[in-house]
Amino acid sequence: MHDFKPPKLSRTALPIANGIIPLALKSRRVRSVRFEPEDVERVRELRDERVVILPNHPTNTEPAIIFLLARQAGDAFHYVCCREAFDRGGGLWGKFIQRLGAYSLVRGALDRASFSMTRNLLAQPKAKVVIFPEGEVYSQNDSLLPFQSGVVQLAFWGLEDALRGDETADIKLLPVAVRYRFVEDMKPAIAHSISRLQKAVGISEAQPESIYGRIRGIGEVMVAKLEGQYGIKPDDASALGDRMDRIKRMQLERAAEIAGVKLKGGNLAEEMRVVVNAVHKVTHDSSQGKTTYDLRLWEEARNHIQPALHELDRLANWIAVYDGYVAADPSPERMVQLLVRMEQEVFGQVQIQGWQEAHVGIGDPISLAVHHSDYSTHKRETVSSVTKKCETSVQALLTGLAAKL
Repeated sequence: MHDFKPPKLSRTALPIANGIIPLALKSRRVRSVRFEPEDVERVRELRDERVVILPNHPTNTEPAIIFLLARQAGDAFHYVCCREAFDRGGGLWGKFIQRLGAYSLVRGALDRASFSMTRNLLAQPKAKVVIFPEGEVYSQNDSLLPFQSGVVQLAFWGLEDALRGDETADIKLLPVAVRYRFVEDMKPAIAHSISRLQKAVGISEAQPESIYGRIRGIGEVMVAKLEGQYGIKPDDASALGDRMDRIKRMQLERAAEIAGVKLKGGNLAEEMRVVVNAVHKVTHDSSQGKTTYDLRLWEEARNHIQPALHELDRLANWIAVYDGYVAADPSPERMVQLLVRMEQEVFGQVQIQGWQEAHVGIGDPISLAVHHSDYSTHKRETVSSVTKKCETSVQALLTGLAAKL
């Protein structure tokens, strides 16, 4: 039901974006973006290569940052972008990003038009395509959602298409990590957020606990309240992380039941994408050519599925959270990332924020040609292995950036 939006890369639109991107970053409280000169040079050295750029995706800011990377390297990239983004601003935003090289993908679906476009682009010499392999914004600075193997599969298909015209063809996978650091003292904002949340969930502020202890206490109360809402009776011996996982699974199951999707019991993030796509098929308004009765039936279906959207929004907010993330490194960044989720759940909106700078790390390119003979005989295993290699590389880059800051 979503029409495909192809890229319409325009060199005349790029200078306009060069003026807009810094303003967009500041609107997201990103004061500066730091690239290491050797990393930019590494991208420049790949100018004549076919490359799939694979960044992590903790926020909605990374596409703008990768655009800056392309500008620094003197190149222009294509970007795979979720289909719903093209409808923002009455479709004007979509028209603009198409001219920056973006094209649409319906997440969680077999989007043949988008897959075909990716293959066609990668078959061309000097192609550069940006794909976010986690598939979702997950709001964590130091960890990743599992990479989707379909990204590497698409790259292998593109390589096979390229090899038909050039037996020496290769596609490089380029791991990229973006990590944010606050450049202002966040203690007052953190203390204010904790006080608001404690009051909202019914916790007295009198307890002389550490900042982390107060945050965890809020989390325990929220989990208990959600268990009550969903009718979950926790085992007294259950760890907090296990209780959180049961709530996430319950949210997914409720959304799937409403959307009429049969779950297979697989990866939570992947199954969530399937349910999200099913819901979007119903809620997307393709009113052109519909009769009055068609529209009434569509409105009924949309109203029926609204509770599924609520469950999916909740799940998306919590999907990457695990017990111990803040305890392992109680940095201002990790505390704020968790408080953002808590504020969204409790208040329906986020108040806590602060000025940040983004640090970008770029790893060694991974050659698909090196793995092609293995792929020819063991496709699924090779795709899985290369996907894990990419994920490990991005995680190592994040760990390295954290150690430097």
